[in-house]
Amino acid sequence: MMKKKDKVILYSVFIVPVVLLFGFGLWTFIFGKGVEETIRKADFEENFRGTVDSLFVDGQDHGTKKAVLTNKYIFPMPAIWERYIECGDSLLKTKNSYKIYIYSHNKQKIVLDYRNTYKKK
Repeated sequence: MMKKKDKVILYSVFIVPVVLLFGFGLWTFIFGKGVEETIRKADFEENFRGTVDSLFVDGQDHGTKKAVLTNKYIFPMPAIWERYIECGDSLLKTKNSYKIYIYSHNKQKIVLDYRNTYKKK
């Protein structure tokens, strides 16, 4: 038979962490930001520029096509943008903007907007 002291130690080791984890999950669900809002904020605050050095499909990231810039920045592109970005193109994305400017190697300027990639409500 377990002593009262042993039961208290056992409960505090196994039960208290589960209750705290559940409480944190509930708090985040009620008061936390949604996934879509978090993605929009990250897209808005992203800042990069460079020339596309290579393109690859990342199998570990659900088959997302990514562009590696000459400054080693890896840009994961939305599927609807894959046809616009090629090796040799210059990409520019400024902070506090949803727009990406593509200056293609054939002297064409393309402007893509992140807001067109989000689900319509």
